[in-house]
Amino acid sequence: MKRSLLAFFWLCINLIVNAQVDSSIWIKDVVILENRIRVPLSRKPAPVIILNHETIKNMPVRSLAAILQTIPGVDIRQRGADGIQADAGIRGSTFDQVLILVNGVRISDSQTGHHNLNLPVNPDIIERIEIHRGSSARVFGQNAFAGAINIITKSSEGNRVSLRFAAGQPGYISAGTSMSLNTRTTRNQLSASHSRSEGYEYNTDYRLTNLLYQGDVMTGAGTLSYTAGISDRAFGANGFYSGPMFPDQYEEITTAMFAATFSPATHNKSLEIVARNWFRYNHDDYLLRRDDPGFYRNIHSNKTAGADISITRYGRLGTLGMGGEFSYSAISSTRLGNHKRAGFTVYTDYRLELFDSRISLNPGVQMNHSTGFGTSLLPGIDIGYSISGSLLAFLNTGYTLRVPTFTDLYYQDPGNEGNPELKPEFALSTEIGIKTTRMRSLNAIISLFSRTGYDIIDRVKASETDKWRPVNIHNVKFNGIEGHITLLPKTFNGLESQPLSRLTLGFAITGSEITGTLPQFSRFRLDNLRHQLTGELEILFLKRFSHTVSIKYSERLTGESYLVADTKLTVTGSKISLFAEMHNITGERYYETWQVFMPGRTFRTGITIRFSG
Repeated sequence: MKRSLLAFFWLCINLIVNAQVDSSIWIKDVVILENRIRVPLSRKPAPVIILNHETIKNMPVRSLAAILQTIPGVDIRQRGADGIQADAGIRGSTFDQVLILVNGVRISDSQTGHHNLNLPVNPDIIERIEIHRGSSARVFGQNAFAGAINIITKSSEGNRVSLRFAAGQPGYISAGTSMSLNTRTTRNQLSASHSRSEGYEYNTDYRLTNLLYQGDVMTGAGTLSYTAGISDRAFGANGFYSGPMFPDQYEEITTAMFAATFSPATHNKSLEIVARNWFRYNHDDYLLRRDDPGFYRNIHSNKTAGADISITRYGRLGTLGMGGEFSYSAISSTRLGNHKRAGFTVYTDYRLELFDSRISLNPGVQMNHSTGFGTSLLPGIDIGYSISGSLLAFLNTGYTLRVPTFTDLYYQDPGNEGNPELKPEFALSTEIGIKTTRMRSLNAIISLFSRTGYDIIDRVKASETDKWRPVNIHNVKFNGIEGHITLLPKTFNGLESQPLSRLTLGFAITGSEITGTLPQFSRFRLDNLRHQLTGELEILFLKRFSHTVSIKYSERLTGESYLVADTKLTVTGSKISLFAEMHNITGERYYETWQVFMPGRTFRTGITIRFSG
């Protein structure tokens, strides 16, 4: 497999290097939704991957977690079906080391990263997803340790209503609606859905309800955008957290979020100001025995609120960005106790373009201060070199950090204890790569990366009879190669009538090592994805039919490997769309974490009905 991935790597390099030969057809540029200096994707010297709505809608996926599994370097570990519980890692990281954002606003959970993907966002209302890997993610601030995932939801598209229904295996039904209404000064969109499944094995049933509202108000003073949503889920958790010894686990989680962004109108076109505030609430009720709440029960409620402001000044000598952020988190828990903390970040960034914009320099530094963790300075720089109008080389290096979660600090049970003296984890990441820019027919990126983590948290104990206790003990290094290529054959001259619409291939090879020797009793385990290969093929035929096939191969450092294939057939009309999809076509018996086996072969079908005013 490693030889095959390396061969694919050299194929990617040749495609990218030769891409500049036929680059006369350009695509509309996308401005990355960052919290600092915003630049178009074509000028961003970083390995950012974007999945847009047109690509997502024909994917054979049912959840945000499944969408993210198509990206090389992103490690999604699901427990159960349809992303009902899923953890996100990037380049060997843990689920606590990835920052999750919605419309540029941080939505990560302060109790534990297990809840980071509990979002009221359905795939059909996603405009695009921006995946930021490595040190370039530092622009999103604290906790973007290994990277950041930014989900951008769709704005209102006029006065429209859509209804969605789906059914299939195993005992699965789903219904949802999206409604949008525009006026002269406002845009409004509401999305609601409910799904449930009887489960594919004992105690893997679930129910999930999502509700999301998004609005915009345009006035002479500026534009106010706001998002509010709630996600309510309950699921049987057969072996999810404590292994097969406890097959009757059960969990109910309610997550609510609110965010508002204000961009004031300014008469100075060289000045841009953006202010945000946000609130996130999460309630988690966990039972070790579903039918016996008194045996063992954890109830956690946590909330996070924050505000930030960013100011960007454009000038002949470059672009200067400055800003700050304040956040507050609190938890009330039967297992962790009652705690709160606050923190703030201030930053400055500068972007300079030289030699007719052939070279770009993006240095920056941020200062973080958190209750109990002190103050830290995190410098970094992104460098870009435009080889041609369609080819950009880049180099990134910089520091990132993650503050311990409330679970790291305070979790207590008969076998574990917390450690309020934990320090933040730090990382130094470096990356070099090359990518195509603004090409309609080819979108490709190849990069070599390295990340060294310092003061990584491990749970250790001195003897078999002691409790596990988290400590900062390790330095861990990850390095590897990643590539992602999308070909759109229909955009090539003379190939407009052939059926192949899109071909996407991705790969990642990741190595890891621990500096020093593990203690005798340690829970630290290197089980990252060593080899990862993804592929999607989309065919359009008979004008209204599309057929997509997706393949994912994953091999972990511990030796486990699996190959999963999915497929989806869609018929799209002016008012009605029909789909049929099959997941895990070969019936692969596999697990992504903790030996929680994933569903076998399943089939589902559905309909979408659209109305417009």
